[in-house]
Amino acid sequence: MTPYSLVEHLAKAVWFSRWQEGFFAVFSAYFDASGDETNEQEKFVTVAGFIAHANIWIEWENEWLACLEEHKLFDKYGVPEFHMVECANRRHSFDGRGERER
Repeated sequence: MTPYSLVEHLAKAVWFSRWQEGFFAVFSAYFDASGDETNEQEKFVTVAGFIAHANIWIEWENEWLACLEEHKLFDKYGVPEFHMVECANRRHSFDGRGERER
């Protein structure tokens, strides 16, 4: 039995019987927002995003996950994670780390 393929499913939904002749363009963007839109004292909310080829994202992701693992940054389920607010405020995984290590 062949495992389910979301790509094949989408291709068949778009091109029906000619699904093997179709092309896909896939775009992903990752954003991080700062500021607080509910705080009247803060006048700006910033958003940043990056666009790159898949091979660049794959390379960056591998390096990023290795960094998280090296510094033992995991959530309670063992999944690698990083939250800048925790780093900046020395909470959770960053509690007790020196300034240089943080």
